[in-house]
This record gives sequence, structure tokens and C-alpha cells, in this order.
Amino acid sequence: MDRMFVDDFFGGHWIDSTSKRREAGSQRLADPRLMEVHVALLSGQSVAIWVLPDDTVNKLRLQAQAALAVGLAGLVTQSGELLKGLATLQECQLQHGDMVHATVRMATLASTRQSMAFALMRSDGSVVTWGPTDRGGDSSEVQHQLRDVERIVATGGAFAAVRADRRVVTWGESTMGGNCSAVAMQLQDVVAVRGTVHAFAALTGGGRVITWGRDEAGGNLGVVAAVHSTITRTKVRDVVATDYAFAAVLCDGTVQAWGGPEFGGHCPWGRSDKELQGVKSLHATSRAFAALKEDGTVVAWGDRTAGGDARLVRPRLQGVVQIQGSDYAFAAILADGGVVTWGCERAGGDSTAVQEQLKDVRSIAATEAAFAAIRGDGSVVTWGNELSGGDSSHVQQQLEDVANITGSVAAFAAILENGKVVTWGDPYSGGKIPDTVQSQLDASFAQQVQASRQAFAAILANGTVVSWGHPLQGGNSSMVAPELQNVHQVALQEADF
Repeated sequence: MDRMFVDDFFGGHWIDSTSKRREAGSQRLADPRLMEVHVALLSGQSVAIWVLPDDTVNKLRLQAQAALAVGLAGLVTQSGELLKGLATLQECQLQHGDMVHATVRMATLASTRQSMAFALMRSDGSVVTWGPTDRGGDSSEVQHQLRDVERIVATGGAFAAVRADRRVVTWGESTMGGNCSAVAMQLQDVVAVRGTVHAFAALTGGGRVITWGRDEAGGNLGVVAAVHSTITRTKVRDVVATDYAFAAVLCDGTVQAWGGPEFGGHCPWGRSDKELQGVKSLHATSRAFAALKEDGTVVAWGDRTAGGDARLVRPRLQGVVQIQGSDYAFAAILADGGVVTWGCERAGGDSTAVQEQLKDVRSIAATEAAFAAIRGDGSVVTWGNELSGGDSSHVQQQLEDVANITGSVAAFAAILENGKVVTWGDPYSGGKIPDTVQSQLDASFAQQVQASRQAFAAILANGTVVSWGHPLQGGNSSMVAPELQNVHQVALQEADF
């Protein structure tokens, strides 16, 4: 028997290809347009797929995914070009006998500090949700649409999933963005989605912005005529959200904002003002925005008590490379590894107590009112509200070789280089791991930890997902436990091509 052995990260298995080749051969006699394209993993193992020139790249990828039983994120040509999923194979100039390389799609968790639920995107692009059913924890009504999902974004009570066909599926509380029916026809070619607490904004490949949800939370861009007119005429590069407002950086480096004025929805500078020209990226607290400019300087606006006024530290905001926001303060990393903070002093805006330790900082994470900085040697420095994770003294000896940190509203979870997880902060917000969960974490290697408002969830290397924290905010995933196993594997189901 002609068989091919596929051996990759997810485990080896045999594919019986003889019958499929015979079937494809007879089909090619009937349709000479059929061509064979080889799809290879980084391990070198490959599979031959018979397709038509007018088939899309997505169809080829999904057929290869089913054959290899490995979730595939994209296809890349021999020259390193990423093929667009909606393009036809003919448009990509693929021919009979060509080989493309596949990138593996890893399972990913989605939630935010404002959300009470979790959504898991499995490796095959299917979705599992848990948490309060009226806040996005129940996706049963749209489950049949949640196929080949690439990314998921949350508001305070709803989720939006972007599929490989660049369409959007939403679920959860309708007043928090869970119902996109009013703009469904516009939600095509979507490349990114952002969420406030009560609204979503989608960015298309053509630089257009589509919004839905509560008007006062940024869900109706048309309410602000001047902003709507500008964004309609000029392509948008990215969108960022506070709790109740959006801000967009346009392709010309200027900025437009809309939503609650007290949440940064009113930008005090016009497009012609040099203050907000040459913007590289936007960042947010719950009530303010900070714009990082190409020259490494920073401009902030919004609630002054939540980081909207950076004038006192502006002379020090030179050579800024990264910005992170808690709910009420900002922390900026400088090119030399130093840190500058501003905003509410009790929420991390005052870092003077640890300023001497804030050197060689490579990344910063935040809770509602505290920050945690990872230094180049893998150690951690924390500051801000002690009850929100600002005090890590009792776990400081464990915080070595830290790879990543994420924060809930009042607790932090760190993944170490060895895959272990260390938590601190409010026990009711995930700051203390129960023994039953700890034993599962100890038995494997944590690949990702994601926070909701008062809980954490982790994807382990063995394909299991575990959660802890407030049971009503995603900390209890027992109802979907069977679906949180083998999340790296492709479900044995007939693919809808």
C-alpha cells in the first residue's frame, strides 16, 4: 500500500494516498484543468492536493489541513511570498507540480480586562466559549458560522471573530457589540477588529472603518460628521480603543477620535496641527489615549486623571519605543531601557519607588492599577496599587527567566521560560492558583496565558486548556472541559470547502 507518514509537532500519523491519487487521476482525465500542488510543513513532510486554477488559496489550505490533520494558518511560496487567502491559484500563478509551504495555526485564547468570558480558537479554526452566557460565554447560536476563524476580539460582553474569508461573526450581549446585523453587508475584507466596552470597530484591507454597538461608546462613527468625513476620505492604518472611545491613526500619520469625549473621544488637535502629525502608533488606558510619534515623542489626550495629560513628563518622553496602559496610567519604555510613567499615581503613574530598578526593560504588562516590567535578564519589577498586583515581593524569588506577563483587573500571571506559571495579586481575580489547577500546570508546559476581568486561562503544550479565578468570570470552564482537550488537533469532521 502506498502510504505517507506525516510526522510533525502534533504527532505522527499515516495518510493512505493511493486511492486518492487514483481518484484524482481519473478526475483529471475528465477535467484536464486539475493540477497537483504540494503543501509542505516546516518538518519537510508534505501532501499532494488536487485543485483547480480557480480554487482559492483558502480552499487549498483547508484541504491540506484536513489531509495533514494539522491546523494551517497560511501558505507561503518558495520565494517567501504569503499567498492571499481569497486569491485564486491562477491569480497566484501556481502551476501543476508546484510546492508551497504551510505555517501552522496555533490555538489561541481571547478575552480582555473588561470581559467576563473567554473564547478559545482551536488550531483548526473552530471556537469554544465559556463564562456568563449573556456576556459572550455562549456561542451556540453562531457555532455553525465559527469555522476557519483566524482571530477573536472581545468587548465587555461580546466577541467578534474574523474568519479566513475576512467576514465577521459576532455573539454575546447585543448592546455590547454582539449583534452586527446592521452593518453585516459592509463587513467584508476585514483585517482587524478592536473593541471598547460596548462597541466594535472593524478595519478593512482598503483602510475603511465600520463600527457597531452603542453610539456613546464609539459604535456609530457617523454621529461625528467631521470625523466620519475624514476617515471616509483617508485610509486608516490602525484603530485603538479606550473603554468608551476609539482613535484611528490614518495612513498620512494623523489621528481622528470618536466616542465618549471624557474617554478620549474628542481629540483637541486638528489634522493640520503639527502636535498630532507623524504618529506611529496609538495606545490607551481606560479613559485616555497616547500617540507615539515617529520621532519617539508622545502626545496624550483624554481624562487627565487617567493619563490624558503628559505635559509634566514630556521632557523625559524622548526616544520612546513602547507604551503600555493600565486603566488609569501610562508607562513608556525608552530606547535605553528606562521607563517613564504618568497618570494616576496610585494606579502606576508614579514609579519613583522603583525607578532605579527600571533599567534594561524589554516589556511591560498592566492590571487595572499596577504595572509589571520584564527586564533583559528575565527578572520582574512591579509598582502601583499593591492590591492590584503592584506588590510581587512574596513571589519575587520565583520570578526568574520570565518570558511573558498578562494582567487581569487586579492580578498578574507570568509564564517562565521553562513553561511554569507564577501568579500574584488579588486571589479573587486569579492571583492564586487552586491546587487542582496547579497540578495540571505542573504536568505540562504553558504556551499562552490570557486574562479576563477576574480570571485566567492557559493553553498547555499537551493540548489542554485550564482556567482559574472568579468562577463567574471565566474561572470555571468545567462545562466545556471535553472541548478543551487536544486543542492543537484538527477535528475529524468533513470540511466545508
